[in-house]
Amino acid sequence: MSPRLVTMRKGARYETGARMMSRGAGGGRAGGGGVPEWMRRPGAGAQGPPGGGPPGWGPAPAPRRGGGRHRVWGTVCVLLGSLLLLGAVAGLAGIPEQVRQERAFLAAEPCQGHAAGHEACLRTLPGTVSATERRSSRSGATYRVSLEGAAGWSSVVRLGAEPLGERLRPGDAVTISLWEGEITALDRDGVTQRLSGTPDFGPQIYAVVVMEATVCGGWFLFIGLIAVRRAGLMAARGVRAALPPLLLLIPVTVLLPLLPALLARNGDGAGPVVATLAAWAALEALALWLLRGRLRLPPA
Repeated sequence: MSPRLVTMRKGARYETGARMMSRGAGGGRAGGGGVPEWMRRPGAGAQGPPGGGPPGWGPAPAPRRGGGRHRVWGTVCVLLGSLLLLGAVAGLAGIPEQVRQERAFLAAEPCQGHAAGHEACLRTLPGTVSATERRSSRSGATYRVSLEGAAGWSSVVRLGAEPLGERLRPGDAVTISLWEGEITALDRDGVTQRLSGTPDFGPQIYAVVVMEATVCGGWFLFIGLIAVRRAGLMAARGVRAALPPLLLLIPVTVLLPLLPALLARNGDGAGPVVATLAAWAALEALALWLLRGRLRLPPA
């Protein structure tokens, strides 16, 4: 093929293209400002020109829409997680005061006399059970016990079933122990039951609350931020497609604080509390490292 023929053919192509564009630009039957008729049809980008278009043509991906509902509950989770973390910080700041009260309670000596006062000493009073009421729950039975003492003194306490709660009856004589005006224990015929609100339980209870609030608050914050940032993906593919597989990781981290708390429940002072928090932090870090693969986000 001669170079002249090639040139002529190329020129014919260019001329044909120019004529096609000029016909479109002329406004006539096609209209559209120089755009060929096949490009103005609906769906032309997906079909291409007649006879086949350039490779790679196809419909543009539809933008992700919706997700407002997921943003709402994600925002709620973020707020709830933030509140729990703030509560954990407040609880951590209150542990020293609980340790101080525990030491004062354990070092308290018996008071002189039998009047119900608010001294920082252990006072015992004779009393009588005036009424009992059993209440059942998923965690077990509890007993609401009404007490009466001398000079019209009365109070109501809540006891577990063992060792005294389920055995007390109206009219039973008991010995009531008080510290700073609060009932700390009941005794009947040599059997003593301490109340759960006594100061020597305070530091450990605070430590458990701090640990659980930190774990739950962290998870609420983590899941809420993912929901807010991936709301469109959740709306398109579902919640499970946007979240990491947390079915195993969340229960493990929530239950871990109970292990060091149970091991140190009989300790006194700040030492056991610090050991509990340190052991919990180490266990949580180990669990997150071993199950780190479950924290990876699925591809968008």
